[in-house]
Amino acid sequence: MIKLDRLVSPNKLTSGEASETQLLWDIWTSRKKLVIKRSLYGCREVKDQLKAAQFCKCAYCEISLTRRHGHVEHFRPKEGWKQTKSKKKLNKPGYFWLAYTWSNLLVSCEVCNDKGHKGNLFPLVNPTCRAKPDSPSISAEVPLLLNPYDDNPMHHIECHAEMPVGITPQGEMTVETFGLDRDKDLIEDRRDYLNEVSDDLDEVERGNANSEYLRRKRDALLFKISPLAPHSSATLANFGQRINEL
Repeated sequence: MIKLDRLVSPNKLTSGEASETQLLWDIWTSRKKLVIKRSLYGCREVKDQLKAAQFCKCAYCEISLTRRHGHVEHFRPKEGWKQTKSKKKLNKPGYFWLAYTWSNLLVSCEVCNDKGHKGNLFPLVNPTCRAKPDSPSISAEVPLLLNPYDDNPMHHIECHAEMPVGITPQGEMTVETFGLDRDKDLIEDRRDYLNEVSDDLDEVERGNANSEYLRRKRDALLFKISPLAPHSSATLANFGQRINEL
């Protein structure tokens, strides 16, 4: 997971947010069933802008979304929430008033957003501070999950070889929730990627090939510690200093 900078909200979301959020409040007040419009928060403009900000990677696990559909994900769940992973019913309502709020949206892969991972989980350090419709301000909330747009994951998670390790309560909960240290396919993909980087780095450092070939290899390695590359946080943690010294 890497630190992300949010781009400006797409025009379609900006123009519709206030009126559609007011409509949700009106529905809630009248005790009718909330209907949240995916056609607004999940529209192509929103997804494309989020993908651009996230270098076309999942906000949580950094898997490339180039050939994956991905989900527009609500950091604070819109339908309902859980403080812990359990079989209990969702606590409702969710943060419906943030359903169309730009700062509450990310793009994640299908795995990170499924019920076995984040789903509707949204734990707080102090659950008594949770925002509710009669007190909707989120200013007192301290989430136990990291939002890479708001938090710097490097302050909370270290990477030892291919394995991320939480070094704060938020880091530990994030690693556990998204399976960053337990999902077999993700770990193998990360390990294979780091092994490839290691082999290329050894080759460049030995300098036994022609200069043009080595230059291309060096450029490729520099790319792999950039935010554009998959698993860039793990690559930077393991090989950043060596690559920067090439």
